[in-house]
Amino acid sequence: PEIKKYSFHNYLASFFRIIKNNFGVFLITCVYLGLGMMTLTWGAPNPTHPFPHHMDEWHQLQSMRSLFTQGSNNVEGAAYGTILNYVISGLYTAGLTALGVIDPRAIKTSVDNLGQQMIIFGVLRIGVLMYGACALLLLSYISSRFFKLEKHLPVVLMVSSPVFLLLSNYF
Repeated sequence: PEIKKYSFHNYLASFFRIIKNNFGVFLITCVYLGLGMMTLTWGAPNPTHPFPHHMDEWHQLQSMRSLFTQGSNNVEGAAYGTILNYVISGLYTAGLTALGVIDPRAIKTSVDNLGQQMIIFGVLRIGVLMYGACALLLLSYISSRFFKLEKHLPVVLMVSSPVFLLLSNYF
């Protein structure tokens, strides 16, 4: 049998075909991401507001720091959670650090470099938003594939839930 060779053009065409076939879910997911981005800095530390309302990202940063320096996230001051989350967060944070977008090493205490903290908290919250967007896409797939439901309905219900929207911005 002949083996098909795929090019970047074929992958791009497949990607746009998937978006076209699921445009409603794509649009709802974009609305969700837009709402999340509008509230990205709420409660984050900044030069005029040194102590954040939500210290979850601070503890996540401590977990990532201890995981990559000590090999474990189970240290005092760090958040306890699944290690895969900290590995993934650490990898994209390391990429942004290499590009010079953020500098997590500039923060030693909760009141150091507040402008940098605001940017890092935003980056960590964007990671959580991506998990939320993937959850919406997975929910759409599961509902249409296994439960034979309209794929838009569960996504609309999820995005219209204030609790889902509220918790989508915090680690």
